[in-house]
Amino acid sequence: MGQPSKHNIRSALERELADAEFTDIMKRRVLQRAKPSFWEREIRIPGSAAAAVCLLVIAGGWLWLDCADSSSSYLKQMQAVIEEERRDIGTVERYESELIAMNGGVYYKEQLQKGWER
Repeated sequence: MGQPSKHNIRSALERELADAEFTDIMKRRVLQRAKPSFWEREIRIPGSAAAAVCLLVIAGGWLWLDCADSSSSYLKQMQAVIEEERRDIGTVERYESELIAMNGGVYYKEQLQKGWER
């Protein structure tokens, strides 16, 4: 005996279930007892809330980029002030060191490198 084909199995199943009727009342009962999974829940987000979040993200990015630009301009201002103070004091030796802005402070490159050498 060979295995029954898919067509034979399907027709036998349809004959068996021909008398079974799944009414609307039965459908509603099943759906009432079924618990929706977490991912199948419908979430409604008002358009104004979505727009507000988008605006906040855009404003945050703009401020972040603006702060990055201002920190480099702040660094240039600090270098100019230090050079001017050195000229006013009359310091003969000229420092060729770079200033590095890091963690809210301004440091000489040599100071940071010496800290790593210890």
